[in-house]
Amino acid sequence: YLRREGCTRLELMVATHAHRDHIGGLPALLDALPVAQAWDAGQPSRTAVNDALLASWLRHDVPFEQVHPGVRRVIDGVAFDVLSAGRDLRDLNNGSVVVMLTYGRFRALLTGDMQQAAEQKLLESQRDLHADVLKVAHHGSRTGTTDAFLARVRPRFAVISVGADNRFGHPHVSTLRRLRRFRVPYRRTDQDGAVLVRSDGRIWQECDGRTQWAAWAQPKD
Repeated sequence: YLRREGCTRLELMVATHAHRDHIGGLPALLDALPVAQAWDAGQPSRTAVNDALLASWLRHDVPFEQVHPGVRRVIDGVAFDVLSAGRDLRDLNNGSVVVMLTYGRFRALLTGDMQQAAEQKLLESQRDLHADVLKVAHHGSRTGTTDAFLARVRPRFAVISVGADNRFGHPHVSTLRRLRRFRVPYRRTDQDGAVLVRSDGRIWQECDGRTQWAAWAQPKD
Protein backbone atom coordinates (compact mmCIF):
# COMPACT_ATOMS: atom_id res chain seq x y z
CA TYR A 1 0.00 0.00 0.00
CA LEU A 2 2.75 2.48 0.93
CA ARG A 3 4.64 1.73 -2.28
CA ARG A 4 1.47 2.25 -4.30
CA GLU A 5 1.13 5.64 -2.65
CA GLY A 6 4.67 6.48 -3.75
CA CYS A 7 6.34 6.03 -0.37
CA THR A 8 9.93 4.79 -0.63
CA ARG A 9 11.22 5.72 2.85
CA LEU A 10 9.85 6.34 6.33
CA GLU A 11 11.36 9.23 8.26
CA LEU A 12 9.81 8.27 11.60
CA MET A 13 8.24 5.07 12.90
CA VAL A 14 6.23 5.37 16.13
CA ALA A 15 5.62 2.17 18.10
CA THR A 16 2.86 3.52 20.31
CA HIS A 17 2.88 0.70 22.88
CA ALA A 18 3.78 -2.95 23.27
CA HIS A 19 0.61 -4.62 22.01
CA ARG A 20 0.63 -6.92 18.98
CA ASP A 21 -2.04 -5.04 17.04
CA HIS A 22 0.11 -1.90 17.15
CA ILE A 23 3.61 -3.26 16.63
CA GLY A 24 3.22 -6.80 15.27
CA GLY A 25 3.44 -5.70 11.63
CA LEU A 26 6.37 -3.31 12.02
CA PRO A 27 9.20 -5.87 11.45
CA ALA A 28 7.71 -6.70 8.03
CA LEU A 29 7.54 -2.99 7.25
CA LEU A 30 11.18 -2.59 8.27
CA ASP A 31 12.09 -5.39 5.84
CA ALA A 32 10.26 -3.58 3.04
CA LEU A 33 11.25 0.08 3.46
CA PRO A 34 14.16 2.01 4.95
CA VAL A 35 13.32 3.76 8.23
CA ALA A 36 15.33 6.74 9.45
CA GLN A 37 14.31 6.75 13.13
CA ALA A 38 11.94 5.03 15.55
CA TRP A 39 10.18 6.07 18.74
CA ASP A 40 8.65 3.94 21.46
CA ALA A 41 7.30 4.40 24.97
CA GLY A 42 10.02 2.37 26.69
CA GLN A 43 7.54 -0.08 28.16
CA PRO A 44 9.26 -3.06 29.85
CA SER A 45 7.19 -5.68 28.08
CA ARG A 46 9.29 -8.78 27.31
CA THR A 47 7.01 -10.50 24.85
CA ALA A 48 7.86 -12.25 21.61
CA VAL A 49 6.32 -9.48 19.53
CA ASN A 50 8.20 -6.74 21.39
CA ASP A 51 11.48 -8.65 21.21
CA ALA A 52 10.97 -9.16 17.46
CA LEU A 53 10.54 -5.41 16.91
CA LEU A 54 13.66 -4.58 18.93
CA ALA A 55 15.67 -7.20 17.02
CA SER A 56 14.40 -5.77 13.74
CA TRP A 57 15.45 -2.23 14.68
CA LEU A 58 18.90 -3.52 15.57
CA ARG A 59 19.19 -5.65 12.42
CA HIS A 60 18.29 -2.71 10.19
CA ASP A 61 20.45 -0.28 12.19
CA VAL A 62 17.48 2.00 12.94
CA PRO A 63 18.20 4.45 15.78
CA PHE A 64 15.37 4.25 18.30
CA GLU A 65 14.48 6.49 21.22
CA GLN A 66 12.34 5.90 24.29
CA VAL A 67 10.42 9.15 24.24
CA HIS A 68 8.73 11.20 26.94
CA PRO A 69 6.44 14.23 26.95
CA GLY A 70 8.22 17.26 25.56
CA VAL A 71 10.22 15.42 22.91
CA ARG A 72 9.90 17.13 19.52
CA ARG A 73 11.13 16.44 16.02
CA VAL A 74 10.61 18.55 12.90
CA ILE A 75 10.82 16.86 9.49
CA ASP A 76 10.46 18.98 6.36
CA GLY A 77 8.44 21.57 8.25
CA VAL A 78 6.18 19.00 9.96
CA ALA A 79 6.48 19.01 13.76
CA PHE A 80 5.92 15.90 15.88
CA ASP A 81 5.42 16.71 19.58
CA VAL A 82 5.13 13.95 22.18
CA LEU A 83 2.30 14.84 24.57
CA SER A 84 2.15 11.59 26.51
CA ALA A 85 4.22 8.42 26.86
CA GLY A 86 5.16 6.31 29.80
CA ARG A 87 6.06 3.06 31.48
CA ASP A 88 2.55 2.44 32.81
CA LEU A 89 2.89 -1.06 34.24
CA ARG A 90 -0.78 -1.31 35.18
CA ASP A 91 -2.04 -0.60 31.69
CA LEU A 92 0.13 -0.46 28.58
CA ASN A 93 -2.62 1.42 26.74
CA ASN A 94 -2.33 4.41 29.06
CA GLY A 95 1.40 4.49 28.41
CA SER A 96 0.86 4.93 24.65
CA VAL A 97 2.94 7.46 22.78
CA VAL A 98 0.56 10.32 21.95
CA VAL A 99 1.74 12.74 19.27
CA MET A 100 0.50 16.09 18.04
CA LEU A 101 1.40 16.57 14.37
CA THR A 102 1.57 20.20 13.26
CA TYR A 103 2.10 21.47 9.72
CA GLY A 104 1.52 25.19 9.40
CA ARG A 105 -1.99 25.76 10.71
CA PHE A 106 -3.01 22.11 10.39
CA ARG A 107 -2.95 19.88 13.47
CA ALA A 108 -3.66 16.17 13.93
CA LEU A 109 -3.75 14.39 17.29
CA LEU A 110 -2.56 10.75 17.19
CA THR A 111 -3.60 8.98 20.37
CA GLY A 112 -2.51 5.34 20.29
CA ASP A 113 -4.66 3.35 22.69
CA MET A 114 -4.72 5.83 25.56
CA GLN A 115 -7.71 5.60 27.87
CA GLN A 116 -9.46 7.90 30.30
CA ALA A 117 -6.61 8.03 32.84
CA ALA A 118 -4.11 9.25 30.23
CA GLU A 119 -6.67 11.65 28.79
CA GLN A 120 -7.19 13.15 32.23
CA LYS A 121 -3.46 13.74 32.65
CA LEU A 122 -3.40 15.55 29.32
CA LEU A 123 -6.35 17.69 30.36
CA GLU A 124 -4.60 18.56 33.62
CA SER A 125 -1.42 19.54 31.77
CA GLN A 126 -3.20 22.61 30.35
CA ARG A 127 -1.58 22.00 26.96
CA ASP A 128 -3.24 23.24 23.81
CA LEU A 129 -4.95 20.07 22.58
CA HIS A 130 -7.10 21.47 19.79
CA ALA A 131 -6.71 19.59 16.52
CA ASP A 132 -8.36 19.55 13.13
CA VAL A 133 -8.14 15.75 12.91
CA LEU A 134 -8.38 13.29 15.79
CA LYS A 135 -7.27 9.68 15.53
CA VAL A 136 -9.79 8.22 17.98
CA ALA A 137 -8.06 6.33 20.78
CA HIS A 138 -8.21 2.57 21.32
CA HIS A 139 -10.20 1.76 18.17
CA GLY A 140 -13.22 3.68 19.44
CA SER A 141 -13.44 1.88 22.78
CA ARG A 142 -15.72 3.29 25.47
CA THR A 143 -12.62 3.54 27.70
CA GLY A 144 -11.62 6.88 26.16
CA THR A 145 -12.68 9.83 24.01
CA THR A 146 -14.56 11.37 26.92
CA ASP A 147 -16.79 14.44 26.76
CA ALA A 148 -14.15 16.55 28.50
CA PHE A 149 -11.48 15.42 26.07
CA LEU A 150 -13.59 16.14 23.00
CA ALA A 151 -14.48 19.54 24.40
CA ARG A 152 -10.78 20.42 24.64
CA VAL A 153 -9.65 18.93 21.34
CA ARG A 154 -12.64 20.26 19.34
CA PRO A 155 -11.82 18.11 16.30
CA ARG A 156 -13.40 18.84 12.95
CA PHE A 157 -12.94 15.28 11.76
CA ALA A 158 -12.10 11.91 13.34
CA VAL A 159 -10.65 8.63 12.13
CA ILE A 160 -11.35 5.32 13.86
CA SER A 161 -8.82 2.60 13.03
CA VAL A 162 -10.59 -0.67 13.72
CA GLY A 163 -10.75 -4.21 12.40
CA ALA A 164 -13.95 -5.54 10.88
CA ASP A 165 -16.02 -7.86 13.11
CA ASN A 166 -13.49 -7.64 15.94
CA ARG A 167 -14.20 -9.59 19.11
CA PHE A 168 -14.18 -6.48 21.32
CA GLY A 169 -17.14 -4.82 19.63
CA HIS A 170 -15.09 -1.76 18.67
CA PRO A 171 -16.03 0.95 18.02
CA HIS A 172 -18.42 1.07 20.95
CA VAL A 173 -21.80 2.71 20.42
CA SER A 174 -21.22 5.13 23.32
CA THR A 175 -18.11 6.54 21.64
CA LEU A 176 -19.91 7.02 18.33
CA ARG A 177 -22.72 8.78 20.16
CA ARG A 178 -20.27 11.16 21.81
CA LEU A 179 -18.70 12.01 18.46
CA ARG A 180 -22.12 12.70 17.00
CA ARG A 181 -23.12 14.78 20.02
CA PHE A 182 -20.06 16.97 19.48
CA ARG A 183 -20.89 17.07 15.75
CA VAL A 184 -17.61 15.42 14.74
CA PRO A 185 -17.86 13.60 11.40
CA TYR A 186 -15.84 10.40 11.33
CA ARG A 187 -14.69 7.58 9.12
CA ARG A 188 -13.87 4.07 10.27
CA THR A 189 -11.45 1.77 8.52
CA ASP A 190 -13.62 -1.34 8.89
CA GLN A 191 -16.28 0.30 6.73
CA ASP A 192 -14.41 2.93 4.70
CA GLY A 193 -11.04 1.32 4.04
CA ALA A 194 -7.83 3.34 4.28
CA VAL A 195 -8.46 6.93 5.34
CA LEU A 196 -6.11 9.59 3.98
CA VAL A 197 -5.72 13.20 5.11
CA ARG A 198 -3.55 15.68 3.25
CA SER A 199 -2.74 19.32 3.89
CA ASP A 200 -0.62 22.14 2.52
CA GLY A 201 -0.30 23.67 5.98
CA ARG A 202 -3.23 26.03 5.42
CA ILE A 203 -6.11 23.85 4.30
CA TRP A 204 -6.73 20.13 4.44
CA GLN A 205 -8.92 17.45 2.94
CA GLU A 206 -9.67 13.78 3.56
CA CYS A 207 -10.87 10.76 1.68
CA ASP A 208 -11.41 7.08 2.24
CA GLY A 209 -10.70 4.08 0.08
CA ARG A 210 -14.03 4.25 -1.73
CA THR A 211 -14.66 7.95 -2.48
CA GLN A 212 -13.00 10.96 -4.04
CA TRP A 213 -11.21 13.60 -2.02
CA ALA A 214 -13.57 15.80 -0.04
CA ALA A 215 -13.65 19.55 -0.48
CA TRP A 216 -10.76 21.43 1.08
CA ALA A 217 -11.47 22.41 4.67
CA GLN A 218 -10.04 25.46 6.39
CA PRO A 219 -8.25 24.74 9.68
CA LYS A 220 -9.72 26.45 12.69
CA ASP A 221 -8.06 29.42 14.35
